[in-house]
Amino acid sequence: MPGIYGSIAAILLSIALLYGGNTMMATLLPVRAGQEGFDAIFVGGMGTGYFIGFIIGCRLTPWLVQRVGHIRAFGALAAITASTTLGFALFMEPAPWIVLRFIYGVAGSGLLMIVEGWLNEKAGQGNRGRVLAIYTLVYIGAQALSQQIFLFIAAKEVTLFLVAAIIICLSLVPIAITTSPSPTPLRTASLNLRRLYATSPVSTLGSLGVGLANGAFWSLAPLFAQGIGLSTQTVGMLITSVIIGNAVLQWPIGWLSDRVDRRFPIVACFFGASALGLAMSFSEGVYLILGIAAVYGAFAQSIYAMLVAHAGDKAEPEEFVSVSGGLLLLYGVGALIGAMPGAALMDAFGHQALFWWTASVHSGIAVFILWRMLKRPGRAEPMPEGFQAVPKSTPVAVDLDPRAEASPPPDAEHQAGEGGATTP
Repeated sequence: MPGIYGSIAAILLSIALLYGGNTMMATLLPVRAGQEGFDAIFVGGMGTGYFIGFIIGCRLTPWLVQRVGHIRAFGALAAITASTTLGFALFMEPAPWIVLRFIYGVAGSGLLMIVEGWLNEKAGQGNRGRVLAIYTLVYIGAQALSQQIFLFIAAKEVTLFLVAAIIICLSLVPIAITTSPSPTPLRTASLNLRRLYATSPVSTLGSLGVGLANGAFWSLAPLFAQGIGLSTQTVGMLITSVIIGNAVLQWPIGWLSDRVDRRFPIVACFFGASALGLAMSFSEGVYLILGIAAVYGAFAQSIYAMLVAHAGDKAEPEEFVSVSGGLLLLYGVGALIGAMPGAALMDAFGHQALFWWTASVHSGIAVFILWRMLKRPGRAEPMPEGFQAVPKSTPVAVDLDPRAEASPPPDAEHQAGEGGATTP
């Protein structure tokens, strides 16, 4: 693989292994929790613990990297993540699992920040769009492939925890043996809600809403699938269907959003996700549910990238990194909150109530966007680069977006952002 793509192959391999192991655990834990008889509220608590840890990890990792360097930090965090993965197999109780999921979130976000920073360093001025596209394909592919393991290994066995730990350990190898120089120190994104809302109310509340719905879905969908009688193998296929739906629609809907007021496809996806969520909650039959899940994923998982593009239309070029990084942190805040209401509804009304929660969030945000469209008709001219499919990972990934090239260097951004609110 020549040129830039050969130089990032090792980093992409580490990223694929990390996403594969992380997505595998995200499915395995709710499934195994259901088999062990955990209440939905405890499964929701695991999701909340993970996202709290993820946000804290995004804040702590730059300090750790500056203290010991990228490779040592990566090695330490990989060891913590693999040990935590094995810890789930040792402590089959709800409370320890919530604590372990929190630790997993802290270490997991740190691992992703380090490899994303490395990838950003290797991406050249004219290659960011292609590198970002490859990265997006790698993380989607890794997520989908990881679910196929459930076709061959039963979740009731401890084997899946061992496999996940092995995958995470292997992600250390490409980074440990790379000859590439360490990248520049990591930076974190600030979250100034007042400035963010003034720039784009639709993107601000939309990102929060997507986080609320997606946090509940990714934390509780495997439990929903078990609750309606799907087999362990089919649970993996349900998650795969959502991921594939996202991959299929993301670029066509992005292309459309470059040619019309972006708010039209955004509001259509919010309403579509709401309707399909309700349809899934009342559907029966494996193939019907898998089909609806694919279309649900196409709508629900495609919204975030359009929200980033819409905010980019409104922001000044030098604001793009802080705006898009703030949206990502706001998505994380929504995700850590969203799992608990979904879990409480599932405990009170049954497993299908998960999608009553996501549908109410999606429809509520859609109504707000319609109100904004009436209040501010017309559209802003899109940025020349147009739509980019962006992963919902860490603030470091924002720098890969070619729309971030006009942003100031980290020191200048830090000085300009002093006094703004940040996440804890």
